[in-house]
Amino acid sequence: MLALPESGMRPYRNGHQTDMSIFCDWLEGSLLFTSYARLSLSDIKDVLMEENLYVNQDRASEFLAYVWREFDRRKSALGKAYPIQIENLKLLRRTTWRQSPAYSFCLLLSYAESYREWAKGFGADFTEQGLLFEEITAEALKHELGGWDIYSTGWSSAHAEGLRKIVDDVRARLGEEAGKPEKFPKFKVAKDAGLDVVVSRPFSDSRVGFPLYLVQCASGGNWEGKRNEPNTNVWRTLIDFAVIPKKALAIPFALPDRDFWFGCRAMDGMLIDRMRLLSGGRRQPDWVSRDVKRRVIAWMLPRVKTLPLYE
Repeated sequence: MLALPESGMRPYRNGHQTDMSIFCDWLEGSLLFTSYARLSLSDIKDVLMEENLYVNQDRASEFLAYVWREFDRRKSALGKAYPIQIENLKLLRRTTWRQSPAYSFCLLLSYAESYREWAKGFGADFTEQGLLFEEITAEALKHELGGWDIYSTGWSSAHAEGLRKIVDDVRARLGEEAGKPEKFPKFKVAKDAGLDVVVSRPFSDSRVGFPLYLVQCASGGNWEGKRNEPNTNVWRTLIDFAVIPKKALAIPFALPDRDFWFGCRAMDGMLIDRMRLLSGGRRQPDWVSRDVKRRVIAWMLPRVKTLPLYE
């Protein structure tokens, strides 16, 4: 099994204190990233008791009943694309992490806070993981939103053509009028102004005024600080949108219902967490393109090999 997460695992004190999402992510990784192909309910309960997270067997069983419901929810959202099989009182590895690269990639991204020293060992340059998550997001939305146009802005330090190129491309694709970018003080030095993916649903009349989302892809744990990105007022300055676009935020984390609801309310937009992002896998589990899959696996491999294990 993987080592216990460094955050989110707290002893029972007048109620369950352990973070459900972190706990379930830990169990998923223990199946996908270690030699364990199955975990029984009794195995998991033993760990809870040994680590003094619970001293009462009934309380531990109560918590695990909630955990099982969360796994049922995840399986319901993803169908055959979910790499974990739930069988009576056991969790089983249904596919390897290489066979489920999109889910495993998102899961691994969520471990940056759970295993901080492990994450620090790979440096502080998050450009590659951000680009990979942006590509996963674009491909996932194309797969899920049939009939919608999905466009990735694709900024990177290797192809840093600047914000002007992105604005011109987006405006041309959407058929919108030019804004007043000269009024945006950072226009000449900004990278992408928080815009990673454009999601739109044009009508056949080729006119503006159709459903439109500007999407920020946040692959790190600071996603809550990006709930107001992209800033629609900034983009209305750069492009003279006929209708104010909505914003959306894609993240690799699996949020519980309460956090998901508040996240939507706080950002006044569409929040796309891991379960929503990858839900198109219900119809076709293997939807990731060959090139993205190859690069995702290459990025993951050294990180999977060094994940801390439970002793």
